[in-house]
Amino acid sequence: GCGDRCDVQQLADVQQLAACRFRSVTLEGLAESDLADSRPSVRLFALSQPALLGEVDVFLSHSWSDPCTHKWSELQAWRRAFVRSHGREPKLWIDKCCIDQENLEENLMLLPVFLAGCHTLLVLAGETYFNRRPRRW
Repeated sequence: GCGDRCDVQQLADVQQLAACRFRSVTLEGLAESDLADSRPSVRLFALSQPALLGEVDVFLSHSWSDPCTHKWSELQAWRRAFVRSHGREPKLWIDKCCIDQENLEENLMLLPVFLAGCHTLLVLAGETYFNRRPRRW
């Protein structure tokens, strides 16, 4: 069983840490240029808010190598449809906004919990999306 391979307390600690660091952002304060590159931004992190696991609408997955114009256009189309359907702005988990860059490696290890804490995975699959190299832990 799992008990033979992993420490249940370690798993609980990871979930608790992820719950403390989980954040979301709305698109209202963002601009197309904010998705142009992966450079850390204190301003964008400050736009995100602490969130509860299970209360974020979307985990955004994309490639930083894809042009931001098309990603932004598709994201805005999705946003308009969401607002029409739900009557409110969506809460998103976007890496550049929701990961504390001061603890980058530790926060990246929490990605599976962050993903599970969102209702939906939204993939903006541009030309380079499937050519990305997976991160090795």
